[in-house]
Amino acid sequence: MLNMKLRTVATLSLVLLLAACGTIKIDIDTRVRDLEDFSHTIEITATDQLALMIEGSLRDQSAEDSIQFDFATENGVLTATSSHRFTGEAAKAELEKQDDTSIVNTFVFGLTATETADGVLYRASYKVNDIADFGDDPASDSETDPFGIGNDIEESMKGLLEGMMLFNWKVEMPGEIVDSNADVVTGSSATFSLSTSELQGTVEIWVESLVKNSSSGSCNAE
Repeated sequence: MLNMKLRTVATLSLVLLLAACGTIKIDIDTRVRDLEDFSHTIEITATDQLALMIEGSLRDQSAEDSIQFDFATENGVLTATSSHRFTGEAAKAELEKQDDTSIVNTFVFGLTATETADGVLYRASYKVNDIADFGDDPASDSETDPFGIGNDIEESMKGLLEGMMLFNWKVEMPGEIVDSNADVVTGSSATFSLSTSELQGTVEIWVESLVKNSSSGSCNAE
């Protein structure tokens, strides 16, 4: 399923950091119609060793899941694309998996709908779980690392990560968007774009929209 795919992509990118071989860009276009009808179009672009590893992993998982990827390679650049619409019980089953955040380095999609006095409030989100947190490390303290080796490695890893991953998400919501931490909101659509460093400091990207009650603003005479 979608979350398994994204967990694989993120985990592989970190496994290959030491080799510093490749970059990865994840573009997701989501359309939410309601809680039991939503779709994702995914495009993953990768280069060098990352491309080889990701293609192999996605092919293996495609054999097990309903989401199938198409692959194309040109000038050493791999593009993996997939589009899937979840409806009814399949949509419910997909959303029930959203609590599985035990694997570090994941993107986890979530969708809720809440009845309010004004109508139905939808909330779509991606949780970002520690893409790589190179924060303060006791091992890099001068008392435990007098030669500063830890600091040098930390800065090098930060530099590698910064140019390694880009995560873009565009989501079309039902009703009117009323709140979000998106970069851009246009009509019923919200757009997010996060580099590796921004992903490190982001817990969740989210958008809320309101589908007003059909009776709102109407005047029916008896």
